[in-house]
Amino acid sequence: MLFGHLELIAPDRVILRVTSFDGVTILSRALFGLSPRVWTILLVCLLSVGALFAAGLVWVVTLRRVVARQAERLVETSREKIRIQVEADATLRERTRLASDLHDGFQQLLAGAMFKLEAGDLEGARQSLGHAQNGLRSVLWMLNAETDGPRLLSGLFQHAVSRLPHWQSAVRLKFDGTERMLPKTHTGSLLMILLEGVGNALRHGQATFVLVKVVFREEDLTLIIADNGTGFDVAAALARAETGNHHGLTNLRRRAEEIGGTFTVESAPFEGATLTVTVPLEGGAR
Repeated sequence: MLFGHLELIAPDRVILRVTSFDGVTILSRALFGLSPRVWTILLVCLLSVGALFAAGLVWVVTLRRVVARQAERLVETSREKIRIQVEADATLRERTRLASDLHDGFQQLLAGAMFKLEAGDLEGARQSLGHAQNGLRSVLWMLNAETDGPRLLSGLFQHAVSRLPHWQSAVRLKFDGTERMLPKTHTGSLLMILLEGVGNALRHGQATFVLVKVVFREEDLTLIIADNGTGFDVAAALARAETGNHHGLTNLRRRAEEIGGTFTVESAPFEGATLTVTVPLEGGAR
């Protein structure tokens, strides 16, 4: 029991004077002034926060794994789509090339056969049809690396003209400059340009003379095909080519561009036509 008395010092201040300490218990002070109950609450809070942090960390790791798997699936799907598109593009290019080769090459062989038939030369017509049946690989020395045909462009052109009888009296070949070995892609494309250009001049332009001139320079090569035929309206022909109604000019331009070259055509009605293909050779000749 506590014995003492109170003294009023001021209205807001009271002093308790203890006269006896019997029954007085001195309590120890809590650490940092906090009671054990408060510490218990704080410990519970810390444990809760730790549990939440651990749960969040597990969620983040799991989410990263899920995202990584999804990303791998997306990458694989994208690669598959790209592969399919590349194959489709390659198939389309191959179909276009085959269509152009049939148009530019076999058409000239068949025209030669027709020329022989009209002249009554059945044996010559049979030989021309035989050439067409064997294909351009054995006749016109296409791009196959195993082909044993002429390796120089001049020899290739002369060989092609010699196999097309209706060309021999109308086509003249001329080569200027120092000839050098060209990549097979170049010689193959230039051969097809020759076939299409001369074929158009004889068939559509009704030309009686076609000059094929090849000029070799250090930096480039120029192929010129000039005829004395009926000529044509260049603007109208190019417009038809844009709409896909004139495969000849389209094929010529595409073949020139495929080997990094340029293609131009000059003509007018009743004034003949001149086709010019210029191909850069820097770093390309071998």
